[in-house]
Amino acid sequence: LSWRAYRPMRMLGDSLLAARRFDLVYVSCSQANFFYLGAAWRKRFGIPFIVDLHDPWYSPLPQQAGHHSRWKRRLANEIARVMERVTLREAAGLVSVSALYLEAVNRRYAGQNWESLQPLRQATIPFGASEGDYRAVRQVSSPRHGHEAPGIRTVVYTGAGGAIMADSFRALCRYLIQIREQSPALLSGIRFRLFGTEPAAAGREPVLSRIATEEGVSDLFSESPSRLSYLEALRRVDGADGLLVLGVDDAAYSPSKLFLYALSGKPLLACMKSGSTVGSYFASLPELGELVEFGFGAESSNGEALRRVAGFLEDVGHRRTTDRGATLKSFLAPEMSRRHVELFDRCIQAKPGTKAARKTR
Repeated sequence: LSWRAYRPMRMLGDSLLAARRFDLVYVSCSQANFFYLGAAWRKRFGIPFIVDLHDPWYSPLPQQAGHHSRWKRRLANEIARVMERVTLREAAGLVSVSALYLEAVNRRYAGQNWESLQPLRQATIPFGASEGDYRAVRQVSSPRHGHEAPGIRTVVYTGAGGAIMADSFRALCRYLIQIREQSPALLSGIRFRLFGTEPAAAGREPVLSRIATEEGVSDLFSESPSRLSYLEALRRVDGADGLLVLGVDDAAYSPSKLFLYALSGKPLLACMKSGSTVGSYFASLPELGELVEFGFGAESSNGEALRRVAGFLEDVGHRRTTDRGATLKSFLAPEMSRRHVELFDRCIQAKPGTKAARKTR
C-alpha cells in the first residue's frame, strides 16, 4: 500500500505544507515507507517531524515467510535499511509502543549525533484506550452479541492470527490440554471464538484452526478468519465473557488491543513471548488479568502458568468482571495525548540559527 500511495501522499503533503504554517509533522502508521515522507518534507519545508514506530522498520534478521515471498521480504528489508537510516538522521524525535524497539534503534546507530537519538526526543507510549469507544458501541448494539447456547461462556479474540501467532496459539492449546487433564470442569461450557484472524485464508483451513486440530482441542475453538471492522470487533469484545490476547515471536511486541480489552472489565488472558514488554504491565498492574508465556524459559514456570489459566477460566465461567478504570487511568487517551504533546514541545524547540528554526519561525 505505501508504495502505491507514496506519490499521492507526497503531493498532498506538499500542497498542505506550502499553503499553511505547521510546526510539526507526526508520521504515525503501520506503513513504514511513509516515514520517509517526513525526511522529504523537512528537506523542502524545514519542518521537523516525528516518527511513531508501531513495529520495527528494518530488521537485521527478518522473519522468513513462504518460499514465494522470501525474495520480496529480503528486498523490502534491504530498502528499509537505507530508508530508515536517512529518515532517522533527519527526524526530530521518535515515539514507540515498546522501549525495546527504541533500544534496538539506539544500538544500531550508536555514535551518531542525530536529533532523533537524543533521550529527551524519544518516548515510549503504548497504544492507549478510549472509554468513548465502548459507549459508541453500546449506542448501536446490545451488550450481548451473538446467540450462544444456554450455559456457554465465550472467550473472544479479534485481530491478526495466521503464522505470526502460531507459537503463541500452540502454547495456549497445550496449556488448555493440561487443564483438561487436571481440572476438566473448568473447561465445561467454555468456547473460544476467534475473529478476523486471516482474511487471506479464503478457500483453505486457517492456521490457528489447523493447530487446534493438531493439538486435539478443536472442540474448544471456532475461527472466523474474514476481516471485520473495528466496530464489529468491539461488538464481539463487548459481548464476550472473557478476552484473549495472543503474541508474536518477538519480546518487544506490544498488542494494540491490550488496554482496550482491559478497559472492558472482562477477564483477560494474554499469551506472550517469554520476557516480553507486556510482562512488565502485568507485573505492575495485577488487576490487568493473567499472563502466560511461551518460548525460552517459559516451561520452568509451567505450574504457575496453569494456575493463571485456571483462574482465568474460573472467572469466565462465573462471568466475573473487574472495574479497572482507576488502574488504567495512565493508559487512557487523555494521558497518552498529554505525553505526546510533551514530546512534541521538546522536539519543536529548534536551535536558533538553524535551517529548521529559520523556516518555522
